[in-house]
Amino acid sequence: MKLHFAAQIFALLLPVAALAAPGVTTAAADALLAQGSWEEARRAYLTLHARLEKTAGPEHPQTVLALANACDASVQLATQLDSLRLCTRAVALREKVNGPNSPETARALSDLALLYAADGNLSRAGSLLERALRIATADPHSPDAAGLMNNLGYLYARKGKYGKARDMFERAIGAVENGAGEGGADLVTILNNLGAAELAAHDARSAELHFRRALALNEQSLGGDRARSLKAMNGLTRAEAALGDKR
Repeated sequence: MKLHFAAQIFALLLPVAALAAPGVTTAAADALLAQGSWEEARRAYLTLHARLEKTAGPEHPQTVLALANACDASVQLATQLDSLRLCTRAVALREKVNGPNSPETARALSDLALLYAADGNLSRAGSLLERALRIATADPHSPDAAGLMNNLGYLYARKGKYGKARDMFERAIGAVENGAGEGGADLVTILNNLGAAELAAHDARSAELHFRRALALNEQSLGGDRARSLKAMNGLTRAEAALGDKR
């Protein structure tokens, strides 16, 4: 499972109605994105973006944000044929308006990387995530660093580079434990991913420990979230089976 970061919601510089005209509002589009209505959110943000381009200009922060959020929704929609083009444009605008080393640019790079990964272009996805991580880690308190480390670890594991994946997941765990992440939910996700990478690398004993920790943390602090519990339990079962009589 990959951690996915939406574009940051900025404080509005002007009332939405003054910029976007009647119809779709930023609040309505944000609500659709928050509830996981990806297709509806994508359409809403693209409509908002088209209006803002005309009324506020193509480089106004709200115009850029609308496009970035349309990209953010598109990451969840692998069937959208224009998503790569849309997110590439979002990255270019973020670089121009916010700067090449801004946190907003790093988030846009991450979204684009996830699309390339879904398309099977792991090399391009990796270079984009590595650049995004360099930007994020320039700030020791970046809230995005742990998620980017997790995404890179996931990518390395897909490429069969299990040692690099383990190192990246361990860095992500350290970042969350030091406060640069959402806490329990992020940590359970990363522990599950680390355990899966260790299983793939035939280190069932370490995998068992990390799946047990993920399961316990999920039960203690997250109310036993079913999806996360199932992943940890399935991983633990596989690790125990691999260990067999080696105990």
